[in-house]
Amino acid sequence: MDTRFTTSQGKSITLRHVEPGDAEGIRDLVAHHEVHRNLLQLPLQSVALWESRLQHAANDSIRLVACHESTIVGWLALGRSQELRRRHCWGLGLAVSPDYHRQGIATAMLSAVLEMADHWLGARCIELGVFCDNTSAHALYERFGFVIESRLSQYAWRDGELADTFLMARLTPRETSCPTL
Repeated sequence: MDTRFTTSQGKSITLRHVEPGDAEGIRDLVAHHEVHRNLLQLPLQSVALWESRLQHAANDSIRLVACHESTIVGWLALGRSQELRRRHCWGLGLAVSPDYHRQGIATAMLSAVLEMADHWLGARCIELGVFCDNTSAHALYERFGFVIESRLSQYAWRDGELADTFLMARLTPRETSCPTL
């Protein structure tokens, strides 16, 4: 079911699961220089590549988009580790159009996916990478309980230079519903 909310700028946003026809809209979002420079995505990707990614997404992944009218302005992917001994860990990726920054879209998307992860998926660990100079992203993730676990020096090429990345993670404390005997 779709979720609707109004941004701090008064724009009506629909938050929903990705659909097969969303490939072009996601590609267009990621193609924006300010978006792809903060992701591990290359510029100028084809719609066919995004169609393939959406078609071959693992069944145990969550992919959301945020839409203003018919335009995709945010995208989030949460995927479960395929390593058997790390099945409790999930990887997170998030992008929001610069025209919609600081309007609550990333917060709404993270809130929705973390609710699913915590209460329906049994995710014990959610991991992500973020460039060290992306301070607004650090602050957002920290508000949701993510902590910096390590720094990877010269991790990825960005704008013709090697850039450092923080690895961040959010661990869910183990709870039990059974009383101790």
